[in-house]
Amino acid sequence: MRALLLVAVLLGIAPLWLSPYDLSLLGRFLAVGLAVMGVVWAWGYGGILSLGQGIFFGLGGYALAMHLKLAPLAPGELPDFMVWNGVEALPWWWAPFRSPWFALAMVLLLPSLLAFLLGYLLFRRRVSGVYFTLITQALALAFATLLISQQGLTGGFNGLTNFTTLFGWSFGDPGFQVGLYAATALLVLLALAASHWLRKTSFGLVLRAVREGENRTRFLGYDPALYKGAAFALAGLLAGVG
Repeated sequence: MRALLLVAVLLGIAPLWLSPYDLSLLGRFLAVGLAVMGVVWAWGYGGILSLGQGIFFGLGGYALAMHLKLAPLAPGELPDFMVWNGVEALPWWWAPFRSPWFALAMVLLLPSLLAFLLGYLLFRRRVSGVYFTLITQALALAFATLLISQQGLTGGFNGLTNFTTLFGWSFGDPGFQVGLYAATALLVLLALAASHWLRKTSFGLVLRAVREGENRTRFLGYDPALYKGAAFALAGLLAGVG
């Protein structure tokens, strides 16, 4: 906990002595650090090597970016890239993202639910090791190909860009960068504290036992697929938030 307090102090005083560019860079490092914490839970504690964390990182990013594209538009108006590609009406699955609360909920739910379902189904069939790793790599490639190929629905190779506001806060506001950094730093500290607590619970202990001896843990009455699926879901959640 002392280390966590020291990190909190350092992150808290960073805006006082870092330039705007360096502060923005630190914020980006912290955001990626959230995704890395997910890798620690999956690979470090669960023994699950995934090469597809970019899927969950991308899902979280797209969930929020879809809201940012819709927020400044009038009812019935389409995002610019849809107009350029001849899309005549907003797709039904885009419409709910006008709500900031729905978008934030999807940032949390989409990556974690997909990760849990994918992981649990594979782990139930006892797919592990290099086979699981190759499947996640293939899924990441398929996901990227899908996004790029659907130019009129996802922005294609360029993705979703040219945002102007975030929940009503203009990107040009001088305090925006500091506020975004503060929110990122707070999320990182909360994730660190939660991970420290969760590692000491029965879930953390059993998960590490599964990593060390899955068959032995199964013989003791635990379901390794459920624990590994939960760890993979947590990794997806942290990647999506990042």
